[in-house]
Amino acid sequence: LPRAEDAYWRALRLSPTHHDALQWRANLDYVRAERALARGVVDMPGYAAAVTRDPHHQRAASALDRLSGAW
Repeated sequence: LPRAEDAYWRALRLSPTHHDALQWRANLDYVRAERALARGVVDMPGYAAAVTRDPHHQRAASALDRLSGAW
């Protein structure tokens, strides 16, 4: 996951207005939330930010459902 985070940051630094930038930001939010979860911290706002930026982000939506008890 650290490599994915670095890749999304690099892409956003190089091309912040790229047509995929919003999806990259959503993926970055998701990766950060997953890294927090691996440390034992539930980052619900991080998952929610990913879904807000990309409503089709299935992994973040699933994590929100699972972690909130809605599943």
